[in-house]
Amino acid sequence: MNPDDDMKKFLTMLLLMPLAVLAGEPVLEDFARGLEINTDGSAAIYRLPLPVEVYQTVTRPDLGDIRVYNAERQPVPFAIRHADERRSTRTAWTRLPLFPLPAEAPGTAPPGSGLDITVRDDGTIVEIKSGGVTAEAQQDAQSYLIDLSKLQQQADVLEFSIASSERNYLMRARLEASDDLNYWSPVVHDATLSSLQYAGHLLVKNRIPVPAIKSKYLRLTWQDEIRQLRITGVRAVFTTVTSGRAGTWSTVTGVRGEEKGKVTYNFDTGGVFPIEQVNILLPEDNTLIEGKLSSRSSDKEQWRPHETGLFYHLTVKGTYLERGPVSVGLTTNRYWRLEVKSEDGLGSQPLQLSFAWAPNDIYLLGRGPGPYILAYGNAAAVAPGKPVDALMHALSDNQASEIIGFATPGKAIELKGQAALIPGLEINWRELMLWSILLTGVVLIAIIAWRLYQQMSRTM
Repeated sequence: MNPDDDMKKFLTMLLLMPLAVLAGEPVLEDFARGLEINTDGSAAIYRLPLPVEVYQTVTRPDLGDIRVYNAERQPVPFAIRHADERRSTRTAWTRLPLFPLPAEAPGTAPPGSGLDITVRDDGTIVEIKSGGVTAEAQQDAQSYLIDLSKLQQQADVLEFSIASSERNYLMRARLEASDDLNYWSPVVHDATLSSLQYAGHLLVKNRIPVPAIKSKYLRLTWQDEIRQLRITGVRAVFTTVTSGRAGTWSTVTGVRGEEKGKVTYNFDTGGVFPIEQVNILLPEDNTLIEGKLSSRSSDKEQWRPHETGLFYHLTVKGTYLERGPVSVGLTTNRYWRLEVKSEDGLGSQPLQLSFAWAPNDIYLLGRGPGPYILAYGNAAAVAPGKPVDALMHALSDNQASEIIGFATPGKAIELKGQAALIPGLEINWRELMLWSILLTGVVLIAIIAWRLYQQMSRTM
C-alpha cells in the first residue's frame, strides 16, 4: 500500500472528525419531556404558543434544547419567534387645551352661572369666561375643562403639571366626559394626584390612566378642599402596541439573604420566561424601601442591573400609592435580586416579585404524519438551524396568513425525565475543531520538512 495514500486517509479522517461529532443530533428519547401537537393537515406551517411547562423545563435561555418530531420519530424543521419579533411599542404625547372653571360653578355651563364658553364649529373650545374674566385668570379652581376634540386617537394616560406652594399634597379627583358640555357621565371615579415627602424621599404621582372614550371633553373636579394648588398643564400620552399578545403575570416569593454585608432578597422565576416587566410587591402598608433590582441567567454570570430607586406601598387618606411595574425590555433571566439599602419598616412578611411575560410561538413545517411531538429539556443539546425562520422572514403578511395554520397542544409525554437535564462533560467543539486543524497543519509541515530533508540527504 502506498504510504502517501495512508497519510491522505489519516489526514482526511482527522479533519472530518470534529465535523462528524458536530453533526450528531439528539433523538426523541434524549429529551426530558414531550408534548403532542395536533394539526388538521390543511397547512404547510403550523403555529403553537409554547406552554409554561416548556419554560420551566428547558436548560438553555435561547430555548436551544427544543425539537419537533413527527409520528415516525423523524425530526421536523421548526423555528421560534421571540416576543421582540412580534411586538412593537411606541409612546407619544400631545398637549391638550386646559381651562380652569370658577369654584362657585358646580357644573360647566348651568343656567345663570354666568359662564360663557366660545366653541368653534368643529367643537374646539376657544375661550371660557366667567363674569367677564377669562378662565386662565382663575385661581384655586375646583374644576378644569380638558378639550379632546382635536385628538386623532384614544389617549391611554393623562399627565398633569401641577404648581403648589405646599411641599406635600394628596388630592382625589373625579373625571367626567361629555360631548355637548351639558350632560356629563363619569369616567374615573376616584383618581389620585400627589406629591409627598416620605422618609426623606419625594414621591410624585401626576398621571391618571383613562379608559377608551370617544367624548370631546373631559372635566376634572377635585374631591378635596383646594389649598394653593393649581393645574398648569395637561397632556395626553399614547402607547401603541402592534401585533402584541397580552402578557401573563406570575408571582414568586423572595428569600432573604446577605451578601458582602448587604441585605438582599433573591427570587427564582422557575424558568427562562421571556420577561418584559417586573414589580416588587411589598408585604405591608406604608412600606418604602430604596433598592437595586438586578437579574442573571445563572450563578456563573454577573448581576445585570435594571432599576435603582424607590419601591413603596403607602396608604394615605384611604388611598393606595404604589411604585408600579418596572420595564426591563425583554430578558429570559431566571434569577432576580433586590439589594436593599435599609430594612427599616419592612415587616416580617417576605417580599414577592411579580413578572409579566408573553409566550413565544413555535412554527413547524407540516412534514410527515402527525401527531407531532414537541420535545424539550436536554442539557447536552445545541441550538439547531432555523430554516422555517428564514421562510417566515421571506413571506409577506398575506402569504403567511395563507400557509400558516394553528396547532393545539395534546397529551404530555414523559421521556428521559430528570436525567436529561443533568449537565454532562461540556466540550467546546468549535475550539476542538480549531486545535485539530492547527495540529493537522503542524503534522503536514513536519512531514514536508522530513521529506525535504531526505531528498537533500540523497543528493549530497
